[in-house]
Amino acid sequence: MSEEIQIAFQLGRLGHRDVVAAMMRAFELEDPNKRPFDEQGRRSSYSRFLDEPANGRIWLFEADQKFVGYMVLAFVFSFEYGGRNAFIDEIYVVPEYRGRGIGSRALQFAETTARAGGIVALHLEVSRNNSSAHKLYRRAGFSDHDRYLLTKWLEEE
Repeated sequence: MSEEIQIAFQLGRLGHRDVVAAMMRAFELEDPNKRPFDEQGRRSSYSRFLDEPANGRIWLFEADQKFVGYMVLAFVFSFEYGGRNAFIDEIYVVPEYRGRGIGSRALQFAETTARAGGIVALHLEVSRNNSSAHKLYRRAGFSDHDRYLLTKWLEEE
């Protein structure tokens, strides 16, 4: 692993929309979704997400005076887990900054922030073939619950 660097977590603002959308596109190219990437849709979702603080939070990771990643923490309520939960909906570090502890520190930051906000459980999803992400998440204390995340897209008619 490379030497760790200084990192700051900056709460996402509307003015960050372009930089986050660009990182979302890069993330999508590395780990494609089943649906085509819609940059305008992502920009719109970013704005809508920020408009309602009950949705969650977005943080940008800053190192060397530039943004090198981001994380989206989305809030939900679960009876199964006994209260407010959060999903790390997206976490991304630009390739040239990987292996320097940023992902681990971002996950710890998410956990500390979630605990302070009364969140009782953190969840995330990871592609089955992304072994490096699996290792990172397991080191951070995440475990497989032997369940599948199933999705049904609800298209507008």
